[in-house]
Amino acid sequence: MKNTASTSNLFVPTPTEAALATHILSQRGSTLSNDGHVDNVVLQGDTVVDILSPENTNLSAEVLADIWDIADEYESGYLTQRQLSIVLRLLGWAQNNIEVSPTLVLRPGPSPFIRGYSTMPVPSPASPISPIISSPLGRPLPEFPQADREKFVDMFTSAGGYNGIMTRGKAMDFFRRSSLPEHDVTRIWTLSDVEEHGYLSPNEFAIAMYLIQALMIKTVDALPAKLPPHFYQPTSTSIPNKHRHMSFSFSTDPSISPVMATSPTVTLQPLRLDRRHSSAHAAPPIPPLPFSNPSKGYVPCLAPVSELETPLFRRRQTVWAADRARLDTASTAILDPGSPISAGLSMNGSSVRSDVAKLKDEVARLEKENVALRLENQSTREVWDELKSQKVVTEDLAATNDKLTAHVAKLEIELEQIRLSNAELVARLDSAKAKGTQLQRVISETEETMMHLQLTDGEALAQGVMLKDLRKDNEDLRKRLAGAERERDDVQDKLVRLRSSRDQRQNEASILIEDLARETDQLRERLRQTDHLQSGHDALAQRCAQLQSRCQELQSDGEEAERRCAELRRQNADLRRRRNGEVAQRSTHPDGVSRAPEPLPPFVDAAVVGPDEHDEPPPDYREMP
Repeated sequence: MKNTASTSNLFVPTPTEAALATHILSQRGSTLSNDGHVDNVVLQGDTVVDILSPENTNLSAEVLADIWDIADEYESGYLTQRQLSIVLRLLGWAQNNIEVSPTLVLRPGPSPFIRGYSTMPVPSPASPISPIISSPLGRPLPEFPQADREKFVDMFTSAGGYNGIMTRGKAMDFFRRSSLPEHDVTRIWTLSDVEEHGYLSPNEFAIAMYLIQALMIKTVDALPAKLPPHFYQPTSTSIPNKHRHMSFSFSTDPSISPVMATSPTVTLQPLRLDRRHSSAHAAPPIPPLPFSNPSKGYVPCLAPVSELETPLFRRRQTVWAADRARLDTASTAILDPGSPISAGLSMNGSSVRSDVAKLKDEVARLEKENVALRLENQSTREVWDELKSQKVVTEDLAATNDKLTAHVAKLEIELEQIRLSNAELVARLDSAKAKGTQLQRVISETEETMMHLQLTDGEALAQGVMLKDLRKDNEDLRKRLAGAERERDDVQDKLVRLRSSRDQRQNEASILIEDLARETDQLRERLRQTDHLQSGHDALAQRCAQLQSRCQELQSDGEEAERRCAELRRQNADLRRRRNGEVAQRSTHPDGVSRAPEPLPPFVDAAVVGPDEHDEPPPDYREMP
């Protein structure tokens, strides 16, 4: 299994990709069966090569091979509907000049173009902005409105610009507040600093801010390769207005665009703690606070200061003593640090934080192990590539061995022919020897006849001529016999050399066969180790994802508990201050006579409601009349 298995398992096709894959399978797909039962419809490899040819996709064969390697994760030789959808997504990226990689499988991209099955994507007519500039990812880049340009130019000074110049360091620090990836921030700087002078003018700063805004509110998926010339045209007010003090804030919520906020001080409406009571039971006014950041999702309610100072509002500050005491008691019982409820909340928060810390440590450890496994997997891939090269060498050696075996067989055939020729020469030599012996016998008989018979001179001359001829024939036969013996010796020497060469080739072939078998066993063992490492890596990645999900859940629970505790403590502090103010007002009667405070309800424990450490000491009730 390839490393893309864990990535493609999270793949979810878009409706366009799913519809196009279904359309292709319905026309060119074949049924894949196991044991006679139909499993699904797939697209065989030869059909994929026919449909996704370089002529039909306008892509090179190398890019198409890379897309096949990523999609065919199990090396099955065919594509299911999900794998075909992956191929279509990677085709869309590749046709927009983006290098394909397994990470692009999880990123929806532009629609692919396949001749005879689909057409190139056309921008939607429902787009609210008419003039568009195509980005490299197929998503249109909106036009730069003049109002946005002037807005960002006015923001130049408050963002760190001085005398019409903003240095690279200040600009990059300000851009990083948007929480965009570092490569996007660097790319925005490159697109904005078109003259490459190392700083930004107000107009270039406005271009950069507009690109950041486009990425944050998702009007584009990625930055274009270059901007059109009219983007760099300066505004009519290239120098920021010094009478306008603007502040800019980034929000992590993609649905909220960057906004500007002025810096006046406003007053918040009072917080109503219990809506069950009368509308007159209102808390005292909260002091004025600076304007909050609207990008955080909180927009405060504003109220005129004059309304908070009316007599009606001051009369509403008087609350019935028993009701206030009961409210103070309940809030103290809940929010006092020594109460069981507060202790339970603190313990739960500590437990959650402890669990989150442990999970963070576990995730960090698993990430380290994941990095180690990736390095080990990379080394395994290198070993696998080396083994592939060794396999090619082994195949070459096997082919050479086959050639040597064929050559040895040919030499054996030639050796057999030489043996037959040698046997024929030996037979001819034996026949020549027999003829020489016969001639010797005839010569002896002739000499004896000449000695015993008295012949005439003519007869003797004739016999002598015959004898010379016979001797000459005998000499020729001897020469031929000597030549045949020399030829036989040469044939025997050649036969010995051929046998030696054959034995040497056979030894080399046997050694090559043994090396090939040994390297094949090593290759199979390494393949088994690679499969084992890959399965462990996949299991670890799945466990890491589960732990990260659990860590995020615990973090959100802990943050919610902390927010609730902080809100309850703040309400408790407000109730204590209000209670102390009312006790001080009731301690003196309007006629000048001191009165004892009213008793607490029977269900309130005086120890629980004890005085705050900042309260004045209570009066001595024993001296009262």
